Amino acid sequence: MTDANPFLSPTAMRDEPMVASGGVDFRAVIEPLAHRRGWLVFLAVLAFIYGGLCAITIVGLIIAWLPIWIGVLLMRSANAFRDAMATGDAERGRAAIEALSTILLIYGIMMAIGLGIYGLAIVVAIGGALTGALTGGATPPPM
Repeated sequence: MTDANPFLSPTAMRDEPMVASGGVDFRAVIEPLAHRRGWLVFLAVLAFIYGGLCAITIVGLIIAWLPIWIGVLLMRSANAFRDAMATGDAERGRAAIEALSTILLIYGIMMAIGLGIYGLAIVVAIGGALTGALTGGATPPPM
């Protein structure tokens, strides 16, 4: 590639493997993820369905955008992997991996928030049980 024609169209050299600076073929790096494209599309459809079901309820409407956003990112990633493998475009492969990293970030934040809410619920439940035990479980008489 050192003696390549600088005036040659970038698409004319697509038959050659996309080699990164470390000498690794880019297609070989993203190939395992690209072959799982069907699963990415399946998960995207499930995320869209889940987001739609959440949007039916009033409370679920607040969080319905999250699974829909994840579905969009999964679909975008699946299409970018397909394009990167077909054309050898390293930028499309990078975009696909970026979309997957955003999905992992969203899931990590959601999991941390969920664990925090569960922890708070446990503390409130224990506090309520202790309060009931310390007051003898008595309720005020009806008026």
